Amino acid sequence: MGVPLSSKGVLTAFSMKVDKRDHDKCWEWLGAKDYGGYGQVRIWGKQMKAHRASWEFFFGPIPNGLSVLHKCDNPSCVNPYHLFLGDQCDNITDCVIKGRHFRQRRN
Repeated sequence: MGVPLSSKGVLTAFSMKVDKRDHDKCWEWLGAKDYGGYGQVRIWGKQMKAHRASWEFFFGPIPNGLSVLHKCDNPSCVNPYHLFLGDQCDNITDCVIKGRHFRQRRN
């Protein structure tokens, strides 16, 4: 399970690093990002991805074994309406369907 994000102060601090727009637009993370473009946030002393924190703020804990995936394919998006839960198989399937899975040829 994820980190409990019940503090109003934590949500306020998180929100200050989000360029929040309409629910159908991406909400860009303005804070630190990793090399893949995913937002990074430290909550209660634990480093976590910003889109996972967003999921927990809006929907609650993430069940063990599940990932938070992006419908929009924008790693820095934290809009909860653009996120969904899935396992690793769902993540790979989503990647292939959207044409983001490239295999290198070996000669």
